[in-house]
Amino acid sequence: MRIGIAKPEWGFRGGFEFVLDRIVDQLSAAGHDVVWLTIDAAAAGQPPHAAFGMAIPDDVWANAVEYFRYLTMVERFGALDASGTDVLLCTQPGSWAVEHPRKLALFYHHLRVFYDLAETYVDAGFSDPVFHDPCTAEVRSLDAPLIDGVRHFLTPSGEVDARLATFNGIGADRRSPFLAGFAFRDGRGVAARPSDGTGHVLSVSRHEWPKRTELVVATAHHLRAAGVEVEVKVVGGGGRLEHAK
Repeated sequence: MRIGIAKPEWGFRGGFEFVLDRIVDQLSAAGHDVVWLTIDAAAAGQPPHAAFGMAIPDDVWANAVEYFRYLTMVERFGALDASGTDVLLCTQPGSWAVEHPRKLALFYHHLRVFYDLAETYVDAGFSDPVFHDPCTAEVRSLDAPLIDGVRHFLTPSGEVDARLATFNGIGADRRSPFLAGFAFRDGRGVAARPSDGTGHVLSVSRHEWPKRTELVVATAHHLRAAGVEVEVKVVGGGGRLEHAK
């Protein structure tokens, strides 16, 4: 088959990109032809600002950056031509806007600041609820028919699986687990769990706000305050690294 993969390009490579690399290798080894349908996600936020034919003044854009940038991404994905592919694999938020009669999603998350983290995003001071609340409603309304147009979802965890049911009403018959762990990477499996009190806590993630790595740091402080002596290691780079430090 000729398989299209729809993905926003953010200009960096994280764990999800490594998972996709392995998927592409497996598909190619099985004799399938893989083609990429991408947009420059970083460029979607650059001026002059506009979405769906409407110019957006800079001061208006500044009040709801995540919202307007997402509109721009959805518009650009919707303009891509996937007609030459047999199956379309959607990936990160917005990519489900690509039109195709046979869509499968490797679904790792919604645009979380408008879903499970919507209230937390406001509480953290990133947005005024006067702007964020209606934007949240609009994003969910925009996503609903696009996500429902996906035939089946591969999810990395029970938590993500449950979000599809909660926010989109996707039934269990359209969701399957896809676990890309150590065994998926190299066949070595997971090492035996250390005895209680002999190991350490390890967090591997990009330091961006939706990843919430600062909560790992906060937990380490609570453990120490409670007299629990355990080493906590945090690995990764990103825009919030200095904040985490």
